[in-house]
Amino acid sequence: LQETSSPTYARTMATTSAMRASFIAIMALIASGDEMAFVDVSATDTINIRSLDIPVNSKRGIANLFTEDPMAAHDWAIQSSILKSLRAELAAAAIPTSAAAGRIKRIEDELRPLWSVMPKNKLGGMTNNTMRYTVHKYFAQKYGWSIKGLEPAGAAFLHVMPVTPDVRQVTKYITPTYIHKVLLDITGSEDLDLHRLPIFISTIQHLI
Repeated sequence: LQETSSPTYARTMATTSAMRASFIAIMALIASGDEMAFVDVSATDTINIRSLDIPVNSKRGIANLFTEDPMAAHDWAIQSSILKSLRAELAAAAIPTSAAAGRIKRIEDELRPLWSVMPKNKLGGMTNNTMRYTVHKYFAQKYGWSIKGLEPAGAAFLHVMPVTPDVRQVTKYITPTYIHKVLLDITGSEDLDLHRLPIFISTIQHLI
């Protein structure tokens, strides 16, 4: 039988205990969902638990599109999906008898009280800043959502991160402003009125 008091046995048991402790620590990190960690073992059997030096949002799908802290994670939307969603909403709005057109009309009715008290430009429409605040307030009141890109800095990114046709993914922090720009380009408008604003909101909901 192996002598349990030998240095080799003691070192083996110490390494095993350290690995168990590492495993427990890793599982705790995984359970928290806020960090990612990995382990390496040195030549001297020292086990090091390392983690990224920035928090990583591990949420997926709906849970990652809206968050209590809009700046909690950096993630992306596919440009082609954004454009398809917007065009689908525009096409639906053009068919008054469609279910989608009825949904857009209900959003318009819900927006009317808020629209009436918000500042307008000389053309009677909303600028990008006012639009983002209005849509933020609509989602917050109706669903309790805080949508990325509707915060005060949401339009600034587009000036330093232009979206060209060859771009495959768009950071979600400029997605609302990008949708706003494309919607104005497609409709040949300078701003959003009470009819186009619900289309914008419906597009956001479609993407969620």
